[in-house]
Amino acid sequence: MDERSHLLGDINVEESNLRDNIENVRENRESASPNSTYDNYNSVPMSSSVSPLDDSIETVIATELQYTYWFMKKRQWSRLQRGTFTNEKRGFSILWFAFFLAAYGAYLFLQIYHFQRTDRNCFRAPTTCIYEGPLVDGRPHGIGTWMDTSYQGELLSGYWEDGIPIGPFESMENDTRSLLVNLRIVYGTNGGGKSWLDRVPLHTGVAAVECCVSGNFFKGYPKVSMIKGPDLCSCKKCSCIKKLFENRSYKHSDDDKTLTSIVVSVDRKMDTLLVSGHKSKLLKQGKVEIELISKDKKSLVLDNNWISSQTSEVFAQFLALGHFPNHIKPFVFNWPSSTSSLLYWCAHSIASDNDNHRDLQKFIESLGNAGIRNLHIMCHSMGTRFLLRSFSKVKKAFGKRMVLSPNVSFNNIPNVPEQQQRQHESKISLTNLIFLNPDYEIETFKNDYDELRNYCPRITVYADHRDMAIKMAFKMLQKQNLGNNINPISDDYGRSLDVDIIDTGDLDSNMSERHHSFFNINRLMVDDLHDLIVTGKRAEERTSRLKKVNDVYRFSILPSSVVVV
Repeated sequence: MDERSHLLGDINVEESNLRDNIENVRENRESASPNSTYDNYNSVPMSSSVSPLDDSIETVIATELQYTYWFMKKRQWSRLQRGTFTNEKRGFSILWFAFFLAAYGAYLFLQIYHFQRTDRNCFRAPTTCIYEGPLVDGRPHGIGTWMDTSYQGELLSGYWEDGIPIGPFESMENDTRSLLVNLRIVYGTNGGGKSWLDRVPLHTGVAAVECCVSGNFFKGYPKVSMIKGPDLCSCKKCSCIKKLFENRSYKHSDDDKTLTSIVVSVDRKMDTLLVSGHKSKLLKQGKVEIELISKDKKSLVLDNNWISSQTSEVFAQFLALGHFPNHIKPFVFNWPSSTSSLLYWCAHSIASDNDNHRDLQKFIESLGNAGIRNLHIMCHSMGTRFLLRSFSKVKKAFGKRMVLSPNVSFNNIPNVPEQQQRQHESKISLTNLIFLNPDYEIETFKNDYDELRNYCPRITVYADHRDMAIKMAFKMLQKQNLGNNINPISDDYGRSLDVDIIDTGDLDSNMSERHHSFFNINRLMVDDLHDLIVTGKRAEERTSRLKKVNDVYRFSILPSSVVVV
C-alpha cells in the first residue's frame, strides 16, 4: 500500500508530453536547490510550487487514477442531470426544457467526445484533481480525500474501495456549497417476496445511503447501495449482526477519531457521578475507574412499515441531519407491508402475524449477541402496531427495570443475587420507546402500558391532529387513534399515564399535505429526537424547544402567519 498525496492533472496528456513536463520540472528543481528530494516511486520531484501539500505531493501518471477521475465526473454529471427540489411551483415550459437539453448536450459533447483536455481550457481556467490517501494497485483505497478544483467539482473525504467512494464520507460541492453525507445502516428484513406483502426468512446486511444535508436537495436522493447482503440468517442463536461488526462491514465516520476528553460531573439530584459516554450499572456511583479500552454500544432501531429501500432512505436522512455520535449504532427492521391505503387491511393483519414477530425477536436477540446493551426503539405509523403486538415475544430479550418506592433510600437497596445480576446484565436495557404518528388504538395502548413500563422508563408519543393517514385509519376502524391524540391519556381510574405526548401540530416547514411522514426532514423534530436519544432528557427537561400546555408538550415556535422584522 502506498500512502501519499497524489496530484491528478490532465488525463489525456500524451506520455511523451508528460515525460517532457516532468523533466522540465526536475531541471527547475535541480537548478533551484541542489539538495532536492525526489519521490522514489515515480521519480517525481517534491516541490512546494506544485501544491500547497508540499513534500507529501506526488504527480501520478494519468492512467492510474483515470478510473477514479471519470467516476467522480459521473457523480458530478448525475447531480447536474437530476436537478434540485425547490419550494416554488413552476409550470412545465417546453422552451426552457429544449434550451436545457441543447446546452447540456453541447456541454457533454465538448467534454467527452470533441474537446481534448490540455493544459489550457478555452472555456475556463485549468482545473486540478488532488487525492490524498492510500493507494492499492494505483487506486484509492482506505481513508482519503479527493479535491476537484473545477466549478462544479467536489471535496470528498471518507472511505474508498478500489477507486470508488463507498462511505461513510462527506462531500461538498464547490459552486453551491451543498453538503452530501454518506452513512451506513445495519438492516434486517423479512420482506421482499414476489409482492410487498410476502414474507421471506430473515435476512441481514449493511446498506450505504447518501443524503443531502444542506444547500441544494437533489432529486433522486437519498441513494441506497448495498455494502453487504442481504444474507439469509440460518443460525439458531443468531450472530449475524456480530459478524457484520467483526468484519468491519459497518463503519462510522468518527470511528477513527481519537478520544481527546472525558467529562466527569456530579449529579446532585441523584447524588452520583456521571461520565460522558458511559452509563453506570449502579444506582449510586461514588467511584469511577476510566479504562480507554471498550464501551457498551447503544443502538437505535427503527421499526417501520415501508419497503426496505424506502426505510433505509428515510432513516438515513434522519441520521444525517441529526449527526449522531459513533456510539449510537443505527439498525432498521423492515417487515412486509405497503404504503398504499388500498392495502391497509392486509398490512393491518400482517402486523399481528406470529411469524413476523418471531423474526423481530430473532433480530433483537442478535443485537444482544453482538454486544448491544442499550436500545432505543423508534416506530412510525403501523410499525407501532407491529411492535406492540409482538412485545410479548421480544420482551424476553429485555431486562426488567428495578423500580424503587419513593420512601426507600439508596442505602437500603436490597441485594440482588450474583447469578441473577449476571443474567440481567446479559440482557438489553430498553432505554426509549418513541412512537411517531402511531397507528394504534388508545384503549389498547392503555392495556399495554403497565407491561411497557416494566421494561422501558421513557415512552414518548409524537402526535398530529392534522395527520390524514391516521384520520383514514379512524374511518376504517372507528376507534380513537394514538397518532392524532393531543390530550393526556388516563387509565380507567382517572390516573394520568407517564407518557410524554408531544403535539407536532405547530410544525409547518418541510411538511407534506398528509402531515404523516416528516420526522426525518423537519429540523425541530430531528433536534428534539436527538436530545431525547443522546442525552436521555424527558420532555419537561427539553425546555429550549418544548413548552407544556395542559399536560401536553408543544414546540415553541412562531406561527407561519407571523413575520419577524
